[in-house]
Amino acid sequence: MYIEQPAGVGYSYCDHENHQDECIFDDNNVSEDNLKVVLAWFDKYPEFKTNELYISGESYAGIYVPYLVNQIHHYNMAHIGSGLFTPNLKGMMVGNGCTNWKYDTTPAQVELYYWHSFISKDLYEKYLANECDFTRFAEEPVGECLDVANEF
Repeated sequence: MYIEQPAGVGYSYCDHENHQDECIFDDNNVSEDNLKVVLAWFDKYPEFKTNELYISGESYAGIYVPYLVNQIHHYNMAHIGSGLFTPNLKGMMVGNGCTNWKYDTTPAQVELYYWHSFISKDLYEKYLANECDFTRFAEEPVGECLDVANEF
């Protein structure tokens, strides 16, 4: 099964005009929605309920996959002995995963762009010399770093 999420990305749909509050996502509520999807899928295809379940993904799934695995684990623990179906969760896999914005986003992107010749050596050296930080949680770049960010 492939889940394209959160709603509103790629080919999925989110009715922003009529359900704006339902179209605001964070890692927690996305994992809650994904748990509902997984459980609904097993309801629709009960012949798979005895199969082992592995959750996998790439890139930002380095966040989404562990959050979903955590949701499934807690769901399973809360329903031990209840008679309700609990997925046979066996493991997770993440390829090229983003696990921490501070290290996996801009620093990785700058290195990638430099080593693939998308940015000049001069720009790369300015970025390093000024210890610029363009991560989404950093302050807005100022001074030389603003110039580097704009050129980047």
